Amino acid sequence: MASSRRADRNLARDDYIKELNQRFPNSPHREQAREWLDQLLLEDAQSRAGNLTSGLDTSITRPANDTERKFVIAHELAAGASKRKDDLTAIRQWQELAEQLKVDDSDEVRKWYVLAKHRSQQLENAIKDRHQYIEKQLEIAQASDQAGRSEEAQAIKDKLVEEFSQYTDLAEMFRGYIEKQLEIAQAADQAGHAQEAQAIRDKLMKQFGQQKAFAELLHPKASPPTADAKQSAARSSANGKPVLPNAAPTSPSIDPSNDTSSSPPADSVNPKKDEPPPSQSPP
Repeated sequence: MASSRRADRNLARDDYIKELNQRFPNSPHREQAREWLDQLLLEDAQSRAGNLTSGLDTSITRPANDTERKFVIAHELAAGASKRKDDLTAIRQWQELAEQLKVDDSDEVRKWYVLAKHRSQQLENAIKDRHQYIEKQLEIAQASDQAGRSEEAQAIKDKLVEEFSQYTDLAEMFRGYIEKQLEIAQAADQAGHAQEAQAIRDKLMKQFGQQKAFAELLHPKASPPTADAKQSAARSSANGKPVLPNAAPTSPSIDPSNDTSSSPPADSVNPKKDEPPPSQSPP
């Protein structure tokens, strides 16, 4: 299988490897032979996949069987997930397809199983490379901090946030970053540096505010009302005006509406019906 010519490899597959596997099913070289066959199947699947995912509508680009239809669906779902920076979901799509196809060992089905495993592995490698790159950049930022170049260190971190904050496989890493920044903002608040604290929060909102994964950190839910607050709300509803929790009732001597000591006599306020007003003469 050292030849780079596809025709030579197909000949080796059809005339030698398959026959050897059939004649010697327990051969110690069976696994190696299986890998060679899978490599050829992968090349077949990749070539066919290019047609199926071309976006054209012709007899050549339409799925020819149920297995190809399953591949097209998995491809669309995985591609959409990766476009959203959600490679973890894309991996699951390919793994699910592979799980569906692994029971059929025929070449026509196995080639799509091999392709699904290959796509999944490619994404896993991309995630691994991404993590390694970020870890290296954070080491550089830490070294800059320790050397007194804090602005340079922060610039590196800001660049990482800008480029990678939307990747779901990095959510936990950036969650830790957000929590640390919020702690710094809280400390600034407690030290009386309200503007500095607000600037940190505003920056976090700009960087992460649109991402659901961090919503509970950046938009914390309000605490449930206490028993006193509930009682206060009930009194407010009953009296038609707000009452502060645990506040003493208003003293009648302070509320002008309840002060009767300086009110005029009832007769002067409500004259009797048979007494005409002073400005009118009696009939």
